[in-house]
Amino acid sequence: MQPYLSPLSQVRINFYADAEFRGVDVQAHCRQMEWHWQVGLKADLHFHNGDAVWRPLRDLGLQRGDRCYRQGVYLNQQRPFGPVNLMADWAPAQDAPRYWALDLPADAQAWRRGRKRYWIEPTFRDWKSYGFDLEKSKLADPDRLDVLLLGIALTTVWMIHVGDWLVHSGRRQELAPPDKADYSLFRLGRDYLQRARTLGQRIPVGFTVGPPA
Repeated sequence: MQPYLSPLSQVRINFYADAEFRGVDVQAHCRQMEWHWQVGLKADLHFHNGDAVWRPLRDLGLQRGDRCYRQGVYLNQQRPFGPVNLMADWAPAQDAPRYWALDLPADAQAWRRGRKRYWIEPTFRDWKSYGFDLEKSKLADPDRLDVLLLGIALTTVWMIHVGDWLVHSGRRQELAPPDKADYSLFRLGRDYLQRARTLGQRIPVGFTVGPPA
């Protein structure tokens, strides 16, 4: 992707990733490219605060609802890398804490920036296994893929419109169990469309946010 990015003289580039990209090679590459990074870490990864005493991240001792920040730590006992900064957070709704390494200061502002990265997760899922199965198209020609993506994007906005209508009209429970919090607006709209076609129900068509007229 790097050749397609704007030069650093024009933009600031930030690399956000889950724990699959926690490797020090990835972080070292970001440093070499002069990118900022914020990547997830596994709880068993060892770190030290500059005192050469290595311990796993889980030893930070977070309790549910806690969040902490550490500056200038070193990661990976086998291949030490640093200094980097560290964030750890145990959200009340999560089963365990989550950890991130970043080059910018670890603070509340960095945590808020990192949260936005997860806003794109529902789109990945909706365009793939929960929706269009985009990867099964196997299109290699960029122009043909552009046409397909345009149709998918328009349909996504439509499905979000329908899902938003279901939520505002109090009909969400018709499609999603009350204890399920992982149904995106797209998923609600998609499921309703399939059901409406089968039962001959009304299908709202629109692209606005909020209940249709």
